[in-house]
Amino acid sequence: MPRYLNSTHQKYWIFSREDLIKIKDSKNTELCQYIVTTSGDQSLQKYVVTEDEEKAILNFLSKNLITACEHLHLHDKAVSTALTYFRRFYLYNSVCVYDPVQMMFTCMFLACKTEEINVRDVDQFCQHFKESDAKAILQLEYSLISGIKFHLYVFCPHKSLRALIIEIGDEAFVDKGKEIIQAKCKEVIEGMLMSEISFLASPSEIAVTSLYVALEDSGEKDAIFGKVFEKLGKNYESFKEKVVCLAEEYKKFYDDSLRIEAMFRGALRKAGTLRHRLNKKKTVQ
Repeated sequence: MPRYLNSTHQKYWIFSREDLIKIKDSKNTELCQYIVTTSGDQSLQKYVVTEDEEKAILNFLSKNLITACEHLHLHDKAVSTALTYFRRFYLYNSVCVYDPVQMMFTCMFLACKTEEINVRDVDQFCQHFKESDAKAILQLEYSLISGIKFHLYVFCPHKSLRALIIEIGDEAFVDKGKEIIQAKCKEVIEGMLMSEISFLASPSEIAVTSLYVALEDSGEKDAIFGKVFEKLGKNYESFKEKVVCLAEEYKKFYDDSLRIEAMFRGALRKAGTLRHRLNKKKTVQ
């Protein structure tokens, strides 16, 4: 198994906030150029989704992806891998160019293969989901692989979380119980992987933050995190500061998701209209 510090995950998929802003700006510029080059019709730019509209689409479909993975009884690593593929692809690519619904299924299908889950045949896979399109998935698969720079191995936070909970010990979770805390941690990890946090923090930082959020109302929080942070020695303060910032970022993402949730259907139609018109122009050419 590759080590995280020498991995493509750490080298190519962890950014500063400033880097993320530059990537978004570049993505929007390239999309506008693509529209003009493909169609010659600048008026089509009115169908370009806003940042909030794209967030609404990606957040809604990320939740659907998790639900669909649960339907297939995929393990946590496979779910995180599929979700990470989805978010990485749309970091650089637009929902106005690539159908996000079929890309969601493509990410799941590819994750099943990379995680060696016995769902190798696309027709068999599509039998589980009436909205999936086998032909579209096969057409999108290479675009997905190249769009995530052929970096198929993903480091996920769940392994770090399990190791952390074992290190802390069962006796520390008297207040709420270990199973309840683990379930909350899983929910928080999924939320963070759906957000920009996945591009700002390492899997181990996400794991620790999930526990920090899960224990927020627990009387055990100070004692447990005293154990966690004391192991860091001289790095205690800087790591604690980052965990607290990530926890606030997660809460902000959660509140923001609720605010923009209602935009989903309109935004999906808007992006679909632009894709259809661009594809029609390409066919005519």
